[in-house]
Amino acid sequence: MSDNQLAQNIKALRKRKGYSQEALAEISGLSIRTVQRIENENRNPSGDSLKRLSSALGVSPDYLLEWEPNENSNFLLILAFSPILCIINPFLAILVPLILWSIQKNKIRGVKRLGEKILKTQIIWLVIFFIFRTINFLRLQYIVQNTNQFVGDQWDSFLADIETQSYLKTFFIAINILIILFMTYKTYQNNQVNKPKHTIKNSDMKSYLFLIVILFFTACNKKTQTTSQRYIEPCEYSIISYQVKDAAYHDSVKSFLTHDSYISVSGDSTFTITNKLGEFLFNGNSFGYKIINDSLILSNDKQRSSYKILKLDPNSFQLEVDNKYFNRIDFIKPKEKRRRIETVVEIEY
Repeated sequence: MSDNQLAQNIKALRKRKGYSQEALAEISGLSIRTVQRIENENRNPSGDSLKRLSSALGVSPDYLLEWEPNENSNFLLILAFSPILCIINPFLAILVPLILWSIQKNKIRGVKRLGEKILKTQIIWLVIFFIFRTINFLRLQYIVQNTNQFVGDQWDSFLADIETQSYLKTFFIAINILIILFMTYKTYQNNQVNKPKHTIKNSDMKSYLFLIVILFFTACNKKTQTTSQRYIEPCEYSIISYQVKDAAYHDSVKSFLTHDSYISVSGDSTFTITNKLGEFLFNGNSFGYKIINDSLILSNDKQRSSYKILKLDPNSFQLEVDNKYFNRIDFIKPKEKRRRIETVVEIEY
């Protein structure tokens, strides 16, 4: 090996360890002047100096003499492109590059610097992405909790606002894809300027590609879990049909279901039942409500009850009541207030 290569190896390994020349001199027991002269090729290290330096750098003297930083332009391209998995899940934009970077940051030239740059960029992107999504989600929640009744076009405007959550996600992912493509292109350009002298074995490259493919298909096959809140559109609902447990209860049920018996749902998540209907169906007349999965949760100071939702759309909903009298009850809006909307209102986080 040439003296020039040995000096470069010592300098490269020192930097990979994160040591300054002063730190390397202190750890090895050599003077700072000696370390500087060796790295500047002004002096060949003696056998004792070589042993001290190799010990300080955590390698054997033979390794120090023979070592050359492994270069692999293909791995750098894979690393630069790996955050593209944000399409599947935003957190994969950090997780996959972090795994690849951790495996090869001290083995392949350029991986440490490129990986740090990618991780920093993706962390900033992810933080901004969730800040905007959270602000918009909280804004929509505030509208729901502080609106007693949507009037005129207010409900349609609210539905349009809800759609901004999905548009916001698409926008930020599109921005990140442009960033990823730009960094991949710059990495490719840099690889063309600095042609690698050595490459990793093909079997190793196949392992990294296999890892990314496995992560990709795992994310694709995993059922997407979203945190969302469903709502019943604020309005008054009357009973359109029901199913009793026994035909003998029909007369008793009819005495409670008068023409002015209805349920009022307000924008602040309040569920109000008129007359004796509330006591008859839900053991109360006023509740706060929330929909969790497929259940309607009604609660007040005295009780908390859960009812399975069999159907929910903007004009009607169907509950499995399962009390003394009923199996199922169907509620619907007055005809003049029904909307031509086919989707259930959902605010996605």
